[in-house]
Amino acid sequence: MELKAGYKQTEVGVIPSDWFAKKISSFAEICTGNTPPTNDLNNYGHDYLFVTPADLGTEKTIRNTQKKLSSKGFNISRKYPKNTILFTCIGSTIGKCGISDKELTSNQQINAIFPNDFFDSDYLYYFLNLFSDRIKKMAGETAVPIINKTDFGEISITFPPTKTEQTAIATALNDADQLITQLEQLIAKKRNIKQGVMQALLKPKADWDTKKLGWIGSFKGGNGFPTKAQGEKNQQVPFYKVSDMNLLGNEIFMTNSNNWISEKIVNDIGAHCFPSNTIVFAKIGAAIFLERKKILSMVSCIDNNMMGFVVDIHTNDLRFIYFLFHSMKISLYANTTALPSINGKDLSDIDVKVPKKPEQTQIAQILTNMDTELQALEQKLAKYRMLKQGMMQTLLTGKTRLVKPNSN
Repeated sequence: MELKAGYKQTEVGVIPSDWFAKKISSFAEICTGNTPPTNDLNNYGHDYLFVTPADLGTEKTIRNTQKKLSSKGFNISRKYPKNTILFTCIGSTIGKCGISDKELTSNQQINAIFPNDFFDSDYLYYFLNLFSDRIKKMAGETAVPIINKTDFGEISITFPPTKTEQTAIATALNDADQLITQLEQLIAKKRNIKQGVMQALLKPKADWDTKKLGWIGSFKGGNGFPTKAQGEKNQQVPFYKVSDMNLLGNEIFMTNSNNWISEKIVNDIGAHCFPSNTIVFAKIGAAIFLERKKILSMVSCIDNNMMGFVVDIHTNDLRFIYFLFHSMKISLYANTTALPSINGKDLSDIDVKVPKKPEQTQIAQILTNMDTELQALEQKLAKYRMLKQGMMQTLLTGKTRLVKPNSN
């Protein structure tokens, strides 16, 4: 493919002609952390941040850690100055990275990178973040994948010719990060408010009726799903598995499925079709303890690891019952065998207190409005994250320039 004028091909892709592609070891020192002896409790305390892979990957700046060191432990560790980039180099979490805003240290699963004065640390952080999957492949597929610091130093980084342009790119990405963080914090706040409101509204009142769940609706398990019937997309009936509860768009109502079947296949395999507005959840295995409950948006089939609850909507408000389910821990009713499972009869015998349908509807409307607001915010967050990813792809490869070439 012919290169666009002003660009050149490098081992890590096409970049502007005035950009560089150099190995990390040519412009940065790399150090692997260590762990102070754990048999001496005097090494650990509350004073100094001690970073492990579990502390990386949620935010760019490392502000807190699960473990901390005392002065003694810190003094026998390898100290990293402010603006050090930390990159997980071993295990399943290879690629998680962060940057220090103060002096700290790390364990031996992390490579610390100290770039020279020419290099903007934030720029390097964002580059490693963007290409973390590519870097992870270097570790191979061994039982315990690892990238030692020598191999890590051989990784090539592309960057603009001036620190000014590096900083401009990092600043733009940092601004995007701040918007995302602010929105994440707002969503967390709104979720906490909703949780408090839900607890208050669902708290039984003196005039509420005591009913068994089996009087409010009926429980039924799903069907086996033959492998030969799986994988179809352009059919009429979704056949949901537990994993489909995680799909984008299935936050409350199940609309997306990895498997669809024809009405003929429904009949051939003897699958039960659940009506729209059925509340579904996991009934076998560890997924029970995730306490996920969703609502079917259309006539659907579910596999035998799931259970459906068909609500009597003549005397109950569907959304109220859905919120009631969310306030319950149905995992408490799972058996304690090696493979936990839930029995529909046991759930049918659970006593709950509910108001008359008009009050159910009023309560459900308040909570639904809060859910609608949360969904809008979460969609906005997803959009911001996609925009930031696009910014990283164009800014860190020079496709978009924030500083004119040779302007510095």
